[in-house]
Amino acid sequence: LPKPIKLSDIKGDLQMHTHYSDGQNTVEEMATVCKSLGYEYVAITDHSSTLGVTQGLKIEEIDKYIFTIRRLSHRFGIKIFAGIEANIKPDGSIDLPDKVLGKFDIVLGAIHSSFRQNKFDATKRLVRAIKNPYVKIIAHPTGRIINRRPGLEFDCEEVFEACKKNKTILEINSYPDRLDLRDTLIRQAIKYGVDLVINTDSHSINDLSNMNYGVSQARRGWAQSKNIINSLPLKRFQHVLNIH
Repeated sequence: LPKPIKLSDIKGDLQMHTHYSDGQNTVEEMATVCKSLGYEYVAITDHSSTLGVTQGLKIEEIDKYIFTIRRLSHRFGIKIFAGIEANIKPDGSIDLPDKVLGKFDIVLGAIHSSFRQNKFDATKRLVRAIKNPYVKIIAHPTGRIINRRPGLEFDCEEVFEACKKNKTILEINSYPDRLDLRDTLIRQAIKYGVDLVINTDSHSINDLSNMNYGVSQARRGWAQSKNIINSLPLKRFQHVLNIH
């Protein structure tokens, strides 16, 4: 039997939101709690404004947002990456141009609409997003919300092969009403050699403690620390993702 991932293995959290979009706390407040949890690194990943359902970052605000995060990182004692949760449109394109995506340390691509797509179109949509060279992580990949919507169905083999080929990471979302990927999909992804990340998708400092739910979900899928990218120490993490 494998030795499944433990909460103590987690070195960072790579999805959280601040008052720059729909979060309740500042970047500094989120980072302070993450530092108290013993993390080596975090990523602030506010929403882009085109999502529509939430106040998000406008293109003209992005340079200031990135500058603010990086300045704080230099003096804070924990590495803070400037990221964004960009929207994957129904055709698989990203809602921000590549020249903007290229400014961020980490780009999460996420589906927030058109959940009634058929399996063929949903697969094409995800694969196109996975192939985008700036998208490092696909957040809450199926988009399910427990007891509210089942999420997208897609061709797992095609999506996992695309992730492996393009070195794109799939998220295990710790938010209690998501827990997405499901445990069965986690197990399949590992068999295909896909790297995973466990994130809290926090919208307040209180949500940061939800990491335990994501770790439990990963354990149900038999994930080990070697399968989870944010179990790596900072330098190795930066090397693997080619970020500074």
